[in-house]
Amino acid sequence: MKAYLSTCLRRELDAGTAYSISQTLALTEPKFTWGINYDALIDRVRSQQATFFLDNPSLGDVLLFVDHDILFTARDAAQIVKDVYNGYDVCGAMYVTRSGTVPHPAVRLKPGQRVVFKPDAEPVEIVYASTGFMGIHRKVFEKLAQSLPVLRSGVDEIIPFFMPFAYQGEYLSEDWAFCQRARDAGFKIYLDPRIKLAHMGDRAYVLEDLQLSATDQIVTFTVREGQIDRTEIISDLAAYWNKTIEEVKNILNTVSGKQLLAREWNEKNPQTPEEVENFYRATKNYIYDLAQFNLSPGYWWRIYPVRQLAGKRIVDFGGGIGTLSLALAEANREVTYVELPSEHRRFAEFRFKRHRANIRVVDSLDGLTNQDAIVAIDTLEHIHPSRIEAIARKMCEALRNGGVILEVSDFGYSDEHPMHYDTRSLWEKIFKELGCIKISEGRYEKKGG
Repeated sequence: MKAYLSTCLRRELDAGTAYSISQTLALTEPKFTWGINYDALIDRVRSQQATFFLDNPSLGDVLLFVDHDILFTARDAAQIVKDVYNGYDVCGAMYVTRSGTVPHPAVRLKPGQRVVFKPDAEPVEIVYASTGFMGIHRKVFEKLAQSLPVLRSGVDEIIPFFMPFAYQGEYLSEDWAFCQRARDAGFKIYLDPRIKLAHMGDRAYVLEDLQLSATDQIVTFTVREGQIDRTEIISDLAAYWNKTIEEVKNILNTVSGKQLLAREWNEKNPQTPEEVENFYRATKNYIYDLAQFNLSPGYWWRIYPVRQLAGKRIVDFGGGIGTLSLALAEANREVTYVELPSEHRRFAEFRFKRHRANIRVVDSLDGLTNQDAIVAIDTLEHIHPSRIEAIARKMCEALRNGGVILEVSDFGYSDEHPMHYDTRSLWEKIFKELGCIKISEGRYEKKGG
């Protein structure tokens, strides 16, 4: 199979999208050719690219539009192309808008339609999909071209496949206008619920932003990052605890892991670095706190910048219940999960085995070298101040020259988080002394000496 991947730009290409595209172009099946074009009028540049595709049959039978600010995996791109080859002539994937107070789906469903997003789903017919991530079969353009004019645009001639127009009292944007033209020509519009994308703005807007973190919403509205979706966290817990899905949901809806952990910390009141480490080794409550946090939209936007890391070898330092490690492994990274032996680590290892993920599990950073990146999501604030210099040194030693540390931390004591140390400035100072220079908030690069 061959396909033409087209990116239509009005502004610069997002770094994460560039990485997603580079991974996609490395595929051999399907084999992609990439085209990129710039224009202030998005409908004109899409029409130009579609006309170019139509005029060049050697590019294959599928045109895949990918916007400059959409994060996806090579598997996502391959899946859409496969869908189109399998008869879903116009097929898109879900992402959300990045404007306004509350994000909205960038698709239009049929009245009363409900879509279940899960790994074993099949494409479903909808009303309109958006061209931020849309596959279209050549025969759609061939049929539409029979009834559309050929127009001049500068030195080019284009067929206005994406020209906006009014329809039943509504102004249709270029992508929805295309969908309506295709529907009028006898084609159907589909959405693939196996794929979930991110839309980059001031942060990564993801499907989880459409809903609250209440666990009673999770099972029927399943979204995923890699192969690990929000339902799988619950189903993994059910298998680990030997309970039903409903029993696990009830536990997570009635128990506050955050409060349990804070109460246990205050009761034990660990002071020395050994006491702090032993607390995390022994606690059974952290698994509740981590599961509830990993199921929340806040967690997913915290980890989404990790997908922009260009390296292959990544360390998940303080990996918790393994959600990020699983997502990275699914994105074809070589992942090392670092965590103290504990109940939450045992659950993470259970998940790795259950999902057949090839993830290396270690107790510490000792002996790690030549890593492209070390990711620490909500980890550094838990480390006793007297341990910081030694751990920071091991982090920097584990990186190759040019490697990066990416941390997202909630530094500082609070009633909810009495175990959090206010040590950001100390981490920054020691990283700098060790040659890991801060290049942006939470991001440090190891400079070669």
